[in-house]
Amino acid sequence: MQKVGVAVVSMILATGVTAFSLAKNKPVVDQSQMESVVENYINNHPEAIFQALVKYRGIQEEKALDATKNKALSMKDELFYKSGDPSMGNNNAPITIVEFMDYQCGYCKLMDSPLKEMVNNNPDKYRVVVKPVPFFGENSQVAATVAMAASSASKFEAVHQALLQLKKPYKKEDMINILSKNGVKLNAKNFSSNVDATIQLARALEVDSTPWFFVHRKGSDQVHIIKGAMPAEAFKQKIQNLTK
Repeated sequence: MQKVGVAVVSMILATGVTAFSLAKNKPVVDQSQMESVVENYINNHPEAIFQALVKYRGIQEEKALDATKNKALSMKDELFYKSGDPSMGNNNAPITIVEFMDYQCGYCKLMDSPLKEMVNNNPDKYRVVVKPVPFFGENSQVAATVAMAASSASKFEAVHQALLQLKKPYKKEDMINILSKNGVKLNAKNFSSNVDATIQLARALEVDSTPWFFVHRKGSDQVHIIKGAMPAEAFKQKIQNLTK
């Protein structure tokens, strides 16, 4: 591994030195001397390889994130403003936060509090769109379908909160009872296509875990992405900073 690292670094350095030497009309540094210098440096600073790999990984992740942002912007209407999507808050609010979540995801449950607080305290500023993605199997699929049915009957917020309060393992009958208590009947066939469409959207945006948040201000040509859960105050501050 170390010899590979030495060879790669030496090759890169050699390219640069050769170009410099040709430009200045100076002799090229001997390859073996260069490899010796690099090897000695790595032996004395082995952490340099790890640091370089971490930096490289960060650069690659940033590139991937930028690509996802661009794709999200191209799918803006479907992602942020699709009619009938489960949502909380004023539909005319300037800032929309889309959450890809799973009702059985513990981190998604944790993020419910700051989202509710932002909508309740700033009803004319924030709107939250919930896109349930069943990462945790059949019961998550049922929960997502139940949420879609509740949304179509204008009972989403009450059903959404009740689903989040259920304890694992989720049971289908418990979720159906939540709908019944809110006066909603479930016809799974009518809403499974909605869930499938959300799954396809998540795949297109390479959402590979929950929660993921996409943030957009009306009229803006930028989409912001937040991956994973974080403390409530830090999350609210980050949203504020992103949407100034």
